[in-house]
Amino acid sequence: MRRRIIGVPIAVAALVILVTTGIPTTAAVAAYTDPLGTTVTTPLFADCSGVDASGREYARRHGIAVCAANTTPPDVALRTEAVGGEECGALTLTAMSWGRGVAAIAWRASSETGPIEGVNLTVSVSGRAGTTVHRFSGPTGSTPASEGMVIYVGTGLAVVTISGTVETAVAACSLSSAPARIGVR
Repeated sequence: MRRRIIGVPIAVAALVILVTTGIPTTAAVAAYTDPLGTTVTTPLFADCSGVDASGREYARRHGIAVCAANTTPPDVALRTEAVGGEECGALTLTAMSWGRGVAAIAWRASSETGPIEGVNLTVSVSGRAGTTVHRFSGPTGSTPASEGMVIYVGTGLAVVTISGTVETAVAACSLSSAPARIGVR
């Protein structure tokens, strides 16, 4: 008695259809294991060499110890021994899948060195639909400063990075790139 194995040809045909039609294959399905939303917080670092006289005065009046600006005499250089600078706040990046290839991206900067006077930030979003770059710059006059956007990135893995500077009353604060990784459905 001879048995025919019909399951193997059907499985091969189904795999060919999935690969050639763009229906998610193993690699695309693996991207869905990434969270649908995430929040990443990264510190802001003050550039102590750039603190000017008005920044020192603000630090003295408000007891802000970053870079020792509140206690160092005006004719003495501020300490700059901290690698990357001293912490002067934080930036929080949130990315969330809204479905149908759309993601919501938001950032929020907070300062420990006085009001945020301006931002110069670059947000890069890379997904199946390609890479887009958005720049946020200009005066804010508030603490915290925040902004957001809703963007089509395509389904699958999306990586969002943010970099740049936040200008506070005492110093210019920079951040290293803060990446967020999500699965977009």
